[in-house]
Amino acid sequence: NAPSQVSNFSLNSMVDRNDPEHFLTSESAKGVGIHAVEVYFPRNAVRQADLEKYMNVGEGKFTIGLGQSNMAFCDDLEDINSVCMTAVMNLLE
Repeated sequence: NAPSQVSNFSLNSMVDRNDPEHFLTSESAKGVGIHAVEVYFPRNAVRQADLEKYMNVGEGKFTIGLGQSNMAFCDDLEDINSVCMTAVMNLLE
């Protein structure tokens, strides 16, 4: 039998990650973290009820099954780079 590497481990030595006293020190950085979030939705969208009819699938497959009423999509002039740049530009304005 190999010796246990966690033999001296106890639940009392665990740190509560929700307790800031264990993580904040006088050297802790101030003003660091997420300060803003930007979301971009493409301008084009299709109603899911119309898509269900067009694709000849059961009524409610997208609207009830996925819980969607609309689905946005990019056109041929948008790619992941332009979407990301639009979000960054809006965030910085």
